[in-house]
Amino acid sequence: MPRAKASAERVVAKIVNSGRDIHGKIVGGKTPSMKFPLRPLSNVRVTPKKGYPEMVEKNKEQTLTVSTVRTFAQTLRMVALSKR
Repeated sequence: MPRAKASAERVVAKIVNSGRDIHGKIVGGKTPSMKFPLRPLSNVRVTPKKGYPEMVEKNKEQTLTVSTVRTFAQTLRMVALSKR
């Protein structure tokens, strides 16, 4: 379990850093945005040696507006509730 805990801590650190970045942009008067990996199969690479599929480097940048922030916040809230 120590490896899973370390992995979870890295994920939490990335989420916290993303939140700080978004907060800093908002406070600075800039429009916040986030980058997400594209999800079609054209963005997936399978290496037989590794034995599992990997996402390639193609990303989509999503600007966070009032309407997108609402659904994003709801998603984060559902994640928080599912952890309980």
